[in-house]
Amino acid sequence: MKEKVGSFGVCLALMVSLLVMACTSKNQKEGHKNDLADALSPYLQQHSDNPIRWNEWSDEVLEKATSSNKLLVISIGYASCHWCHVMEQETFMDTLVAKEMNRDFVSVKVDREERPDIDQVYSKAAVLLNGSTGWPLNIIALPDGRPLVAATYMPKDRWLVLLKKASDLYREQPEALRRQAQNIVEKIIDPNDFQLTNEAKEHTGESSAMLGYASVYPILEQQFDGQFGGVLEQQKFPRVALWGAVLDYAALTSNPNAQKMVEKTLFQMSTGGLYDHVGGGFSRYSTDAQWHIPHFEKMLYDNAQLLGLLSKTYKITQQPLLRDRALATFDWLREEMKGANGLYHCSLSAVSGQTEGLYYTWTWEELTALMSGEDRELFFSAFDITRDGNWQDGKNVLYRQYTDQELSEMYSLPENKVGKIIKSNLLRLHQRRKERKLPDVDTKQIASWNALLVQGLVEMSLAFDVEEAYTEAVSLANTVHKKLQQQDDGLQRLASEQDAAHGKAFLDDYANWIAALIQLYQASLDKKWLDMALATTKYVLAHFDDPGSPLFTYSESNDSTLYMSEVPVLDGDMTSSNSLMARNLFLVGTLFGNSKYIDRSKAMLDKVTSTGMGNIIQKASWWQLMALHSEDITEVALLGDKAQAWAVKLQRRYYPNTLFIGGEEENLPLLKHKKVTGKTMIYVCRNKTCKLPVDQLELAVRQLKEP
Repeated sequence: MKEKVGSFGVCLALMVSLLVMACTSKNQKEGHKNDLADALSPYLQQHSDNPIRWNEWSDEVLEKATSSNKLLVISIGYASCHWCHVMEQETFMDTLVAKEMNRDFVSVKVDREERPDIDQVYSKAAVLLNGSTGWPLNIIALPDGRPLVAATYMPKDRWLVLLKKASDLYREQPEALRRQAQNIVEKIIDPNDFQLTNEAKEHTGESSAMLGYASVYPILEQQFDGQFGGVLEQQKFPRVALWGAVLDYAALTSNPNAQKMVEKTLFQMSTGGLYDHVGGGFSRYSTDAQWHIPHFEKMLYDNAQLLGLLSKTYKITQQPLLRDRALATFDWLREEMKGANGLYHCSLSAVSGQTEGLYYTWTWEELTALMSGEDRELFFSAFDITRDGNWQDGKNVLYRQYTDQELSEMYSLPENKVGKIIKSNLLRLHQRRKERKLPDVDTKQIASWNALLVQGLVEMSLAFDVEEAYTEAVSLANTVHKKLQQQDDGLQRLASEQDAAHGKAFLDDYANWIAALIQLYQASLDKKWLDMALATTKYVLAHFDDPGSPLFTYSESNDSTLYMSEVPVLDGDMTSSNSLMARNLFLVGTLFGNSKYIDRSKAMLDKVTSTGMGNIIQKASWWQLMALHSEDITEVALLGDKAQAWAVKLQRRYYPNTLFIGGEEENLPLLKHKKVTGKTMIYVCRNKTCKLPVDQLELAVRQLKEP
């Protein structure tokens, strides 16, 4: 059981849950604007008409809180967050709430996608205080930013109780609250409290860090949902980092059960309501364990990562469903998420017309009017359409209840006929849906999320032989480099169609950009991408060092106004930026023959795994990295005029822990003395030992299959 950090959080929680304040107040809309009107973030702009005097995060705001000796209210959210909008309308538009906050607090609004460094630090505080976190995330903190209490969504009466209790305590017992805040900070900084959950600690002991790569899989097996796929949890998230690691394990160890786990999970995601059967693309998460009902916002980072996972899995299974979902998601991304400047937007909101899911759901009457006869009956069976609705308020979410094969048997129709009926009706729904108002688009363009899409597009082009995807990947990478990378190789995090790039990038931006450049090199064998990866890696090493640790800080080392520097370790919605940088260091070090980079990667891995690997759900990318350091990496060098074309063909298959290098010049250490005039040669090498060079693809494939 976690140690309690004091009575303040408990006291506030009791006050909030037990007291109800009757308030006479009103909402204010007409003409009011606060300082957020000039913000670049669409999410912050949405709060510009609140009567609260919101500020953007800055040194000046912290100084203002300190000089006025007022507590901070730090409210964190994002544009596609449904409950963020609900709290904005119900609570932050209220004039009585505004009066209390403007009098006794300095209020700060934060877009978590624009400032993930702030979000990560205060999310840790929320986990410590409440056992979990979520958004909107509302923090009451000392003037210097040290947190006192964390709360998520609150209606105005409960929020007013919380505000009054906090301001009274700060006025009457300021020293007690300062001690409380320092106690919280010390617990947050202690890595042992956050690298392993209580559940994970039960699985780990003194010897667990030494068990090795293969021993981690049984821990994961215990947490797999064999019936519905995914992890055993009430709400299901894609967790792409986890399933990518499992896919690697399945391929490296020839474990069919591990492969089935990935296949089952992707099948459930791709046939459930998480996937938009009408327009393509995946929602952020499922609100139920069956993957039926999504939380309807669509995020660029989820879809970019899923493109990669669908593509890699297809290389092994050749399942048409995976190809279909990837291609439809690619089409959706270009249609609804691509900006005029060539970069991709952040997200689509869950809300349209003030109603969650309105854009994506259908009533019985709407669907009945669009279809007829036996086709309608079959379609309704396929997607579990009912008169009362399969969700709420008479609305139906499209999720597959039966496969085409099952419907073929039920209706005595050829399976291809069933597929045509479903496809034609989905096209009809797509046309009708275009008449609806599209949910709001958060038009921020984030470096790391666009870099993730480059990676997904490269994987897709290789798996499905889609030249259009590769062309888009190259175009997007060139745009990121032109618009977001500076002459000193540093990155800007944000862009938009209206504004110049702004905001210093964070570790996830750099890590994902380097990974994208390495992938582009392997697909193109164009060394310019690798040179860019090396230059960006050097920038990270120079600016993100964590003193006394092999790990990297999330913000540039000398650039944080927070009360602590975050060193991200665990996987979340995206792969841990430290584990990805460790992987990048290993690959860049291998490609350029730099043993210091490889040693740094190993030191990072040792640092994290020293506490055990029980928390595999959030350490999956480190497990994946273990394979690079414990198994022999394979290098496939191709030299000659056919090198690039052959490299692409070889990468139609899935070879984890394999680097493809080459071209027409011996321009890397691993390529020296391998060129043969007039021929294209392939060298398959493991553990610094090469097999006999071959000049036929089939022979290289055979060598890659050999142990």
